[in-house]
Amino acid sequence: MMLDVSQVNHYLTWIAYYSVPQYYPYRFSIWQYSAKGTVDGIPSEVDLNFYAAKN
Repeated sequence: MMLDVSQVNHYLTWIAYYSVPQYYPYRFSIWQYSAKGTVDGIPSEVDLNFYAAKN
């Protein structure tokens, strides 16, 4: 199935990419950069995300 990104551009977009994206021609708001993060008090690995907010 192909996704027409122009149809969802008005939504916040999340991508999972575990190194720095070299080329991604579309806007995205949330980048999951790891699925193996650690947080004190949580016994298992967690996803790590970066959210680019506009003020």
